[in-house]
Amino acid sequence: MIMPVAYIAVVWSVPSLSGSLGWLRVGQFSPFLWTALAVLAILSVIGLILYFVTIRPDLSHQPVMGSHRMNPAALFAVGIGIAVLNAAVEESMYRGILMNALDAWLGGGILPIVLQAIAFGTLHFNSTEPGVSGVLITALLGLVLGWLRRAGRGMLPPYIVHVLVDIGVWTLGLLQTA
Repeated sequence: MIMPVAYIAVVWSVPSLSGSLGWLRVGQFSPFLWTALAVLAILSVIGLILYFVTIRPDLSHQPVMGSHRMNPAALFAVGIGIAVLNAAVEESMYRGILMNALDAWLGGGILPIVLQAIAFGTLHFNSTEPGVSGVLITALLGLVLGWLRRAGRGMLPPYIVHVLVDIGVWTLGLLQTA
């Protein structure tokens, strides 16, 4: 959370960098994008459930989840809060700052989407599903989120899917602790 806030503070305080916050926009929602958003959100959640059923990862090690002092409804509410914050930070870093810089450097083709997805996947090496499988699955999600960012010309489309996926991961972890 510190890095995106620091980045924005520096950009606002240095006038010559003012154009670099162009990524920080909601986006444009066409009927096609709404349909794509719904389909990708559903496919992401289905993919997550299939992954959970076939691989059987241990999702119960997430922060706060092991606390038995909270009832399931309170833990679910905490998970929603974590999902909202986590998606905001990661979307700012990867589909915002990084993808904007890659677009400026490489142009608006597919390569910036692929590179930000690889970086996003690599960040998750020791995350929810540690190891190469977690990197690959998260990089695939990064491709979807990058495409949504590009297609929607803003940050809200990938943010919505990211929040839903994070809530899905949290919910599956809660089911493991039950």
